[in-house]
Amino acid sequence: MNVSYALSPAAKGKIERPYRWLQDRVVKTCAIEKISAIDDVRAVLKAELDRYNNHQVHSTTGEVPSIRFARSRKEGNNLFRPFALPQAIYFYQGRILLAGEADGQ
Repeated sequence: MNVSYALSPAAKGKIERPYRWLQDRVVKTCAIEKISAIDDVRAVLKAELDRYNNHQVHSTTGEVPSIRFARSRKEGNNLFRPFALPQAIYFYQGRILLAGEADGQ
């Protein structure tokens, strides 16, 4: 028998856990407050997201997520990079080519 270790946050369930927690919290809040209209549910979700991202201290990092994220962006310690879609995509002989590649540029 071989042991396989979960090395990534996703494999450890750390990615799905906040979403499961948020979904449970929204459902419970709506049940307690007897909310059933979709617009009212969206308002509850928006309020919970704001609270989680901007006010609640994270149990592992000990920091508010939005403050931690802003600091990491300022210090350049994140993996977020500017993203732009290519101008045009062509399909040529079963290959995907970006603009300029199709005419040899």
